[in-house]
Amino acid sequence: MIDGSNCPNCGGRVTTADGTTYVCEDCGEEYDSADLFLP
Repeated sequence: MIDGSNCPNCGGRVTTADGTTYVCEDCGEEYDSADLFLP
């Protein structure tokens, strides 16, 4: 998972500040790396 990946919830852009917690810029949903790496 890297900056610019798609949010599983809305398909928006996901960014990270620390490499472990990701936040969607569009819907505000937060994920950790496991949420995004696992199917």
